[in-house]
Amino acid sequence: MTETEKRILLTDDDPLLQELLEIFLEANGYILYTAQNGKQATDAVKEQQFDLIILDLMMPVMDGQQFLHWLREEHNSTIPVMVLTAMQGQNIEQDLLAAGANAVTFKPLSTNLLMESVNKLLS
Repeated sequence: MTETEKRILLTDDDPLLQELLEIFLEANGYILYTAQNGKQATDAVKEQQFDLIILDLMMPVMDGQQFLHWLREEHNSTIPVMVLTAMQGQNIEQDLLAAGANAVTFKPLSTNLLMESVNKLLS
């Protein structure tokens, strides 16, 4: 695997966003895996190694905050996590960082900001 062939797990229940990010990230040299909810993401993390997880907060079955708690507390993982969210709130970013996220990116997404965060987290 070359330096640019980093493995990213994208966990989001929006199929259009998944498809767009898959095209965009693969065009930038990343290998992308997808999950529709936190439960699918836990299964994927148990089976494979990832260099980065991009995580939506609002999903069915197991939401992003539950997955993040599982990843950090139960699975004891240090995989970098970038949270994608449309949620707005005074302390949402600080709360997510305190819960174990490494970065928070707000929707609607800016591809430039997304790539800056991805590259920073993978460097």
